Amino acid sequence: MPHFTGIEKAILNGQYQLLRFLGCEFFTLQDVNKMCGTLYHTIKRDFTPEAVVGISTSGYYPAYQMAQLFGVPLYEIHIARDEVYWKNLDLNDLAGFRKLFPAKGVLLHEPFIGDVKGKKILLVDDDYRSQASLNMAITHMTEAGATEMKEAVLVEPAAGVNHEIYSVRRQSPLNRFIKGNLRFPWNQYSLHYHPYIEWTKETKREIL
Repeated sequence: MPHFTGIEKAILNGQYQLLRFLGCEFFTLQDVNKMCGTLYHTIKRDFTPEAVVGISTSGYYPAYQMAQLFGVPLYEIHIARDEVYWKNLDLNDLAGFRKLFPAKGVLLHEPFIGDVKGKKILLVDDDYRSQASLNMAITHMTEAGATEMKEAVLVEPAAGVNHEIYSVRRQSPLNRFIKGNLRFPWNQYSLHYHPYIEWTKETKREIL
């Protein structure tokens, strides 16, 4: 975990207090586990994946939980915006940054490695504020030979989406600069960021 300086801690704390004031809800890992359990029971009614693919970084934790629940292999596809840092702060996590700099699109940062040919797969991300990551993942999974794909997110926009997607909750934008009112542990400014980083280190160690 980055060792934040005093000014970086002040920025993170200030943003946290602002988001709390605006009405954001912050989830712990235990909260996410419960959401994944609900999502699992919804999905298994009509779809049984043969593999789960998580869109990193934000989709890796829920994808891991879904793979464990379904008892199928987990793969990771590295689709994300270009990293933009000021010292140790990931500016992509700062509220309003993506709204102010919309030109920074998502990219495939590493070649996908996983055996999905001829398989039914479940694509997992944390939210659906932008469909760009999921659309790119679908394209690459099709090229990799997946025969059927379903999408799952923890939360989707309040207005819903224009196709079938599994989700647990819906969220509304707080204002035109802050798109969602729900915040997850993998965001730097979450109070639960440290437990997530520790979980990631331990899990990657087990996989390797």
